[in-house]
Amino acid sequence: SALTPGVSPGVVPFTSSPHPQKPSSLWGAISRPYPTGAWWTNFVVGNGDQQVVTHPYSFKAASNGLQVSYSAWRRITSSRTLVDIFAPDWVMGADQESQDHYVVRYDPLTVHVYFVGTSTGGFKALLAKGSPYATIEYSRAAPLLRPMVPIASVNGVGLNTLEGSNNLMNGQRFDVVLSNGQRWLVYSSFPIAFEVTKTGLSAPSGFKGMLRLAFVPSGCPDLVDLLDAYAGGVPVAASVEADLDDPALLVTKNVFEMAPEWDVHGATVTFDYSVMEWPEWKGGASGATDASSAGQSAVVEDKSQSSPTILQNLRHRLGFESGLGKTYRNTYTTKTRNLLMLSLPHHIWKDGPEIYTSSATDYLMPSDDICVQDGVPAGYQSIKGSLRPKVGSHWVMVQAMYSVDFVAPRPLRVSEVTGQLNATSVETLVEQLRQDALAVPPIATDSYNFGKEVSRLANLLVIAAEFKKVSVTNADALDKIESGIVQRLMKAIAPWLQSSPEVPNTLLFDETYGGVVTRNGLQDKQADYGNGWYNDHHFHYGYFIYAAAVLVKFHPDWASTYGLAVDSLVRDIAAQLPESGNGPEDLSRSQPAADPLFPTARQKDWFDGHSWASGLFPQGNGKSQESSSEAVNAYYAVSLYGLATGNAELQKWGSFLLSSEIHAAQYYYHIGRDNTIYEPPFSASRMVGNLGAGDVTASTWFGDKPEYVHGIQALPVRPFTEFLFPPSYVRQEIPILINALEGWQPIEPFWQGILGQLEA
Repeated sequence: SALTPGVSPGVVPFTSSPHPQKPSSLWGAISRPYPTGAWWTNFVVGNGDQQVVTHPYSFKAASNGLQVSYSAWRRITSSRTLVDIFAPDWVMGADQESQDHYVVRYDPLTVHVYFVGTSTGGFKALLAKGSPYATIEYSRAAPLLRPMVPIASVNGVGLNTLEGSNNLMNGQRFDVVLSNGQRWLVYSSFPIAFEVTKTGLSAPSGFKGMLRLAFVPSGCPDLVDLLDAYAGGVPVAASVEADLDDPALLVTKNVFEMAPEWDVHGATVTFDYSVMEWPEWKGGASGATDASSAGQSAVVEDKSQSSPTILQNLRHRLGFESGLGKTYRNTYTTKTRNLLMLSLPHHIWKDGPEIYTSSATDYLMPSDDICVQDGVPAGYQSIKGSLRPKVGSHWVMVQAMYSVDFVAPRPLRVSEVTGQLNATSVETLVEQLRQDALAVPPIATDSYNFGKEVSRLANLLVIAAEFKKVSVTNADALDKIESGIVQRLMKAIAPWLQSSPEVPNTLLFDETYGGVVTRNGLQDKQADYGNGWYNDHHFHYGYFIYAAAVLVKFHPDWASTYGLAVDSLVRDIAAQLPESGNGPEDLSRSQPAADPLFPTARQKDWFDGHSWASGLFPQGNGKSQESSSEAVNAYYAVSLYGLATGNAELQKWGSFLLSSEIHAAQYYYHIGRDNTIYEPPFSASRMVGNLGAGDVTASTWFGDKPEYVHGIQALPVRPFTEFLFPPSYVRQEIPILINALEGWQPIEPFWQGILGQLEA
């Protein structure tokens, strides 16, 4: 299906309204639907000058060019925070400052940002998640690479020896050591003559080609050979595909912890990169020359040959050859082995740590022991841990697919004799259920808290139905409770789904960016937690969709009136991936969204595995998301809505999104004893409160009490909680939490309830 499975294409029943903040020129050629939750939105929101994190680098767009930071070099760790500090290790630009920048194209894994020169030339940043290179393509510009600190040497030649003499260096590869000890490699798609000074590398105007910059982690000499070998393969586009029903895939307990009664299937996620290959690249063997000695050209030692056996083995294994006979500007290829990328810890590879398939060009990875010394990773680092080198443009990864339902995978415990609950216990529970159903009426005027209120009522409806199955004697009382809940739910949610002008707040369709927003959110960017500026949509609408799914389950006819409205909420947060393709033939345009009105899975970061909550607000830490469990809840609701409406495709798509969110949360939020991503003392907290692209904290937006940090990652408690919180992790978390809570008493009843359910 080209659109979100089963929804109605092109139909949005909400009142349309323009957005008060029009997309700025920074968006460039991008048009509706705008990807408001994309990992790179800091390039286009505000002044477009906050950091964008790609792993291992962070980037900022500035008037002097593209600022490149290997932020893990400046990591600061405490018991409450772990921050990779952004600082421009290099600025990749031109001899004249740029007038502006704008986005040229994007897809789930790459983005191109063009910098407009003050004269005739310009340059374009080609950024890809997981690339060990920072890449700039120049168009008739004069390249200028400036480090933050002075250059100490280039190709082994100290800069002091070049003072007052001819300081030109020619070649395609330059080995640069800075005065702070950092080592960087500079690559050029064609031979280039750099004027080398302590303040940078500059070249004459008119250059048309690519320059790449790569940090070399200390203690990892093998990486130099890898970087040299693959510098000529540039990822310029990418696509993501999901096979949600792989019958050949067995998900085993040694990879994903699960209970026997859980129905867990396998799914595969495929990244396909389109690669431009440099026709004149020879894997670093060309070296570089300088003219610093009496005008004579001298060949500088080729550092790529420092471990000739490694490089020769790579060439043999990969069939590496340079000189394709085609200009890279007009040609790109897919399923090539001429691509070096870096993977995150949660990327689990189909068929194990080494992949060799019947088709040798499909995917191939070097051994995972590269850059590991005495069991300790010595290679690239990011806020998400150690990055592993992966070779090849075709990645196939595996993840569990949890089959979810309205009720928990484990049934209620009943008498083995009667099959019923104890009568006395049931009467107590039924009375509590009746009181709970009346306790919190859904009257909030903001979309987040209203969503939580109707979701809470809907959950009580599911609980009442479960009690009826195991308590015949209380059926009448439970019927009355059910009927009352249904009536309150229907009455409360209808004005929101009808865009009613008679109520304090309601839902509208933003015809500018493409999305469902609140009326109050459009009028005030801070209202509804930033809903009108696309913050937290999956949190808010996940609650709405869950309530709708429960209503449809118990009253299927309700969908005939409100189905299109709920479909629109589903499309807003869970529009499906575009059908296959490796990016458009014309790389000046973005990969089109599958849904003409909504961006693909608005909040989802396909490389990082989880969602981002931030929208059209500049974020100093790149992007951020607080509650991993509310993100899971959003996709749980989508799956349940598919289940309730009989839409198996939507149910499976929601389950896939839920499963990938759980998988990433267990890596990047839950800090078990075996989790090596975060180092001490931060890891002692056992839980991330707020996950940023460039930092993590053991705190929330509303405080740093332990019950806040752990509780926000557990609400709402639903059947998926058993998947999200494996018993082995909870057994580690609870003692830490109990110890931390000493002195914080009393715990607020709300958080006490959340943590009590988690422990149960």
